[in-house]
Amino acid sequence: MIWLSRIGCCRGFGIQSPWAYSLVRYVINEHYPYYAYERLAKDFPEADAVRRKMG
Repeated sequence: MIWLSRIGCCRGFGIQSPWAYSLVRYVINEHYPYYAYERLAKDFPEADAVRRKMG
């Protein structure tokens, strides 16, 4: 029960490095539209959304 109550506040992902944390938090897990998504979709039409995001 305690673990479930903390789930909303847990954003560290267990990452120690500030650089790696920033990469995960602000690049990989970003939910806002990125300017290159449209171009990636045109350049790689066979790729799914996750592959284009990680590419």
